[in-house]
Order: sequence, then structure tokens, then C-alpha cells
Amino acid sequence: MNDAWYKGATRFSGGKAWVVAENTAPVLIDTKGNKLSEVREALRVYSYTEGLAMALVKDEKTGRTLYGYLDGKGKWAIKPQFEECGRVLGRAGRPWRGRTKRKIGWNTDTSTKAVRW
Repeated sequence: MNDAWYKGATRFSGGKAWVVAENTAPVLIDTKGNKLSEVREALRVYSYTEGLAMALVKDEKTGRTLYGYLDGKGKWAIKPQFEECGRVLGRAGRPWRGRTKRKIGWNTDTSTKAVRW
């Protein structure tokens, strides 16, 4: 068991959780505390819902904060591009919404490829 102390953590989902120690990037761990992945550019990562975790980053070029979605391995499933978005809500509702370049898109399909602008 890992004896690490964290200043923040998400709930476990599928045996994984995101944690943040003092002055570190979000780290994906398993139930034994083993490090699975790290997202150095993320300012914050939220709990997994329907296999995706919403994450917030700061765009280095514009200084804006943008949202994207990480998959179960901590890799970008949908790269940060949204000024606003919501957590994945499940198969019955809107999985996510986002705004980019003054357009708002709504996705009613649970796949990450079915976005229409």
C-alpha cells in the first residue's frame, strides 16, 4: 500500500482515481496507489463518468482555460478545445457539451466521434 498523502482526489471508478499531491500534476492511480499515468498540463481532472474524465488545461498561446476529456488510461480522448463543457451524463442524456470559437455543440451519441458543429 502506498502511504502517500494527497491534497485532492476524485472518487475511484473502475479501480482508478485521479490524485494531486502538493505542487504536482494530476496522477492516475489504482486502488493500491500505483501510478498509472500523469497529465502534466492539466490544472484539474474530474471523476470518470462513462469512461471519460473531464480535464482543465491552460492554453499556452492564448492564456485561456480549456476543457477536454481523458480516457481510462489517462490519454486525451478529446483534446482540450472547449471553453465550457459538462461531465458525461450517460446514455440517456447529453454526454457532453462544449463551446469553441463561439459555436456550441451538443452530442447525444455516447461515442467521442459523433460531434457535429
